Amino acid sequence: MAGLERLLGADAPFLADGGKETDLIFNDGCELPLFSSFVLLDDERGRSKLRQCFDRYLDVAEASGRGFVLDTATWRANSGWAVRHGLDFADISRINVEAVRFAREVRSSRYWSDDFGRL
Repeated sequence: MAGLERLLGADAPFLADGGKETDLIFNDGCELPLFSSFVLLDDERGRSKLRQCFDRYLDVAEASGRGFVLDTATWRANSGWAVRHGLDFADISRINVEAVRFAREVRSSRYWSDDFGRL
């Protein structure tokens, strides 16, 4: 079954993060210029904070037996915000590639049963 069909046909709703940037700022003390979590991908300390944030959401999904829609930390990593961050197209492309790589690392670091499985 295709990922979208599985998501829409699930008996119970899948969970997703909610307010990741707000969580990182107010609960983890992260500095996110222009409310942009992608800056955390630049070093190991930031990646650790981002991983902890995703892990909290994944823990809830796992404990409730639900799937989770894992996204990337790229909300502001686009051409519309690049200039405000002092970035160019190559920077934005690199950030998006790294964000997907990071999300895949997070996904592969968790146990996924057939019921909870990957899309």
